[in-house]
Amino acid sequence: SQAALKNTDAAVAVYRELSADASNPRASDALFHIGTLYYDAGNYAEAAAAFSAVREKFPQSSQAPRADLNAGYSFFHLKDYD
Repeated sequence: SQAALKNTDAAVAVYRELSADASNPRASDALFHIGTLYYDAGNYAEAAAAFSAVREKFPQSSQAPRADLNAGYSFFHLKDYD
């Protein structure tokens, strides 16, 4: 629905702000949540990008292994098997 889309957009904006500060201890969590929101909305390209960014920007994060897995699920939905 339109209201859910607006809520998703608002949440993504807040999470983007949090994830932009790499010194924030929750930055990797925020980026992971962006991926989750996009995935749940069926926007697999954006989800894959967000999940992949967790590994790239925060390789030591405890979220990195789950982000890798979820990026794989996102790419699968996109039929991107490489």
